[in-house]
Amino acid sequence: MIRNLHFSDFLKLGQMHQAEVGLNLPNAIMSPPSPLTAALLQQLPVQHQSSSVYIYEESSKPAAFLQARTRHRREEWEVISLGTIGAVFSSLESPQIEDEEIGIETAESIIEEAAEEKQEQPLDLNNAWLQLIEHTISEAGEKGVQRIYARLSTESAELGLFTSSGFHAYTHESLYMVDHRTKARKPADLQLNQQRKRDLWNIQRLYDAVTPNPVMHAEQLRSDSWDISRNYFPGAERETGWVLSEEQSERAGAYIRITSYRNKHLLRIMNVDLPRERLPELFLYALACIKASEDTQVFCAVRDYETEQETVLEELGFKYFARQAVLVKHTAHLIKVNEKAVAHARDRRIELPQTTVSVSKQSPDLQNNIGSTQVPKKPSRANKRHGKSTI
Repeated sequence: MIRNLHFSDFLKLGQMHQAEVGLNLPNAIMSPPSPLTAALLQQLPVQHQSSSVYIYEESSKPAAFLQARTRHRREEWEVISLGTIGAVFSSLESPQIEDEEIGIETAESIIEEAAEEKQEQPLDLNNAWLQLIEHTISEAGEKGVQRIYARLSTESAELGLFTSSGFHAYTHESLYMVDHRTKARKPADLQLNQQRKRDLWNIQRLYDAVTPNPVMHAEQLRSDSWDISRNYFPGAERETGWVLSEEQSERAGAYIRITSYRNKHLLRIMNVDLPRERLPELFLYALACIKASEDTQVFCAVRDYETEQETVLEELGFKYFARQAVLVKHTAHLIKVNEKAVAHARDRRIELPQTTVSVSKQSPDLQNNIGSTQVPKKPSRANKRHGKSTI
């Protein structure tokens, strides 16, 4: 049985454990999703970015959960978390007792307790997650969601659960990370402006120039998708952006976007007009905008069509740590149409208009142009009564 997270489940939220399956990297490392926050947001009348949590029950007991949230547009969802509820065990082997001085009765009680806990474990966790994924797709389609996204490590065994549910990878990302302990210096001859509202269309044009058509078709980004999210709540994610504009035109030649959560930051850089040898300056400018400390970490995701950035990242000290597939699932949503409109479209017939050509006796030239064309004469009233026609 699968159901939504209820307000009465708040006492069980402490038993929810997010599974380490490589889902939603590196955001899951920067700001791990919280089912408690999602449950609280569901009770608010106004939700800017809502989140849904679905629970799978085994023998009337909660066993697993899936968390999905709305993206920048309401018709798009993203799967951000898979997990279990209650005790989690990696294997079904008997517990090892290392203390030799422990009594036999105490050892037997430990084994019995472990056996009871193992019975509470779901029989097939992958099957539970698969049912949760399919239920999420069904719920999203009923609510008018057109696309569901997910990012999962290519080495994850759970990648097959998504592909069997209809997800497909439209691109891949290589993830890099560096400990940002020393503040970088901004290049003097590289002038970037902080992102403004009027830059959204130019950023979209830059995205169209560097992105392959299959990726653009899967993501369906618009100019308002690049708007900066301004969160005023304490501890929330913050976004900043910088645009490199050409002097003679308003077109954007490069773009830097930084998503920050406490002391962890995620970089995304797009470049089309800046020469390859000046690409390191773009990364140095981005690092100079981040406060350096002993525990500051900077992540960067490089897609398959941006491989020129990988060499630059390695030269700057970034280390490769994962590769993930960016997945999408297109859903069919219900369109409500009036029944009378459907009947009208079915019964409607297309009729060609009838035209009559009349030639005046005073226009001999026009009669010669027509040639052998015969103009139908209007039937008389007597012929109409007898059902005859005269040509």
